[in-house]
Amino acid sequence: MRIFVSHIHEERKIAESLRDQLRICFAEQLDIFLAEDIPLGMNWLDQIKDTLTKCDMLLVLFSKFSVTKPWVNIEAGYGVMSGKQVVPICHSGFERRDLPVVYELLQAVDLLVDTDIERLLDEVARATPAGRFLGNRLEAVARWKQQISSAIHATPRFFPPIESPPCVWVVGSNRGLSNKQIELNNKFAGYLATALMQRKIRVVFGRSALLNEFGSVLQSSSKSVRGDALGNVALSEFANASAMQKNLSSPPPNPIVILGSFRGSNGAAELFAETIGHVPDVVIVIGGSPDGRTADEVEHATRAGIAVLPLAFTGGVAARVKPTIDDSLSNHLGTILKASRDYASVAQLICTVLEKQTSIRRALE
Repeated sequence: MRIFVSHIHEERKIAESLRDQLRICFAEQLDIFLAEDIPLGMNWLDQIKDTLTKCDMLLVLFSKFSVTKPWVNIEAGYGVMSGKQVVPICHSGFERRDLPVVYELLQAVDLLVDTDIERLLDEVARATPAGRFLGNRLEAVARWKQQISSAIHATPRFFPPIESPPCVWVVGSNRGLSNKQIELNNKFAGYLATALMQRKIRVVFGRSALLNEFGSVLQSSSKSVRGDALGNVALSEFANASAMQKNLSSPPPNPIVILGSFRGSNGAAELFAETIGHVPDVVIVIGGSPDGRTADEVEHATRAGIAVLPLAFTGGVAARVKPTIDDSLSNHLGTILKASRDYASVAQLICTVLEKQTSIRRALE
C-alpha cells in the first residue's frame, strides 16, 4: 500500500513521527512517501506528481498554519479531484470544523485522539495483505500519542507571514584559522552585518569572538535603518534569549537575538520555538572549527530542515559543508563561493540569495 503524507516544511517532524509510527505498526506492508525522501539531484516536482498519481491514500496534515499554505491544498485538492482516499489529519488545536469547505465532507481524524488513532490504523490495515492490525492496540496508541506529542512540542507554534523579511541564522568562529583568514573573516562579517540591516533581514546568532564583532557592526548599522518600514520592530537593542528561557511564549519584539547553547533532545527546532517562535529560513556559515560549536550548529540546522549557505572563502567548516540552497540560485552561489575582494558586493549578493531562497521556500509551503 502506498501512502503520501502531505505537510508543510515547518511541520516535518510531525510528518516524520506519523510515518515512523505507521511503519512500526505495519512494517514492510506500507510504502510511505514524504517530500524529504526525494533523492538529491532529482526533480522534486516530477517526483511529487508521480507519487501522488500512484498513491493509494493521501494523509494531509492540517494545522491553523498549514491550512493557509498553497502547496498542501494543491496536493490535497489533487487527491480529491482524482478520486484518491484523502484523510485530513487535524493537529495542534486545529479541529474538523476548521477545515475548508472542500474537505468538510471527508472523514477527518484528530492526530492525538485515541478513537481517531484506532480508526486510522484500522483503515490502513484493511488495505494491507493481512487485512487487519496485528499488534497490541493499546500499546500502539500509547506509543503513537507519546511520540507524536513530542514532535508537536518540538514544532514552532507560529511562523512569519510569507511577505515578512527573511530570518537568517549566522554561525561561525575564527577558532583554528590563520591570522590572515581571521582578518578576512572579521572584515567580511562587518560588510555582511551592514548589508543585512540595509535589506531589513532578521538575524539570530550565538557567541564567539567573530560573532561578537559581527554583532557590534550589526547593532551599529541597525541605528541607521531604525524605523524604516519595520513598524514596531526595535533594531537598536539586543534581546537575550536561550533555550533555558522557557517562559518566552511569544517572540521578542526585535529580530536580533543572541542565542545560548543548545539544550534538550529536539535541538534547533525546540530552541527557536522557545525564543523567536519559528525556525530561521537560512543558516550562514562563516569559518568555524571542525570539532567546535559551529560544526554542531550546522548539524542542528540540517536536522531542523534549514537551508545551509556556507561561505567557503572564510575557511574552516564553511569550506567543507555542502550548500543546500535551491538549484535555481546556483549561479549566485558560485559567485559567492569564489568571493572577490569586493566584499560589499558579495554581502549584497548574499542578501539577494537569502531573499530568493526564502521566497521559494515559503511559496512551496
